[in-house]
Amino acid sequence: MYFYIIKTKNDLGFGITGNYESRAQDYVSHGGPNNGAHFPVVFTGHGPHIKKLEKHVKTQWIDRTHITQNGWKTEWLKEDETLEQFVADILEFINDRHLKIWQDVTDYNFLTR
Repeated sequence: MYFYIIKTKNDLGFGITGNYESRAQDYVSHGGPNNGAHFPVVFTGHGPHIKKLEKHVKTQWIDRTHITQNGWKTEWLKEDETLEQFVADILEFINDRHLKIWQDVTDYNFLTR
């Protein structure tokens, strides 16, 4: 299982998947090849720990995510969030909780593989 961070030309987001390569292909397929979608960081590890990380981000860091006017909670971060700070906070959470998660891939871009 993987926890990925996605970056596009304008947005920063996250998610989990069983196969980050096909997930990246989905983003390109739906968003188009020119949206710049790539995964700057992909974490892997023990499946339940990956799910715990995602749950923490979705619930405890909800104020950092974009919520639509009708209340739809997205997996996209607000505009003032930076990749560097988000990664640092994730690493801190992993270390504090002693999760079996580690950084697996950096700068994965489906279009350049």
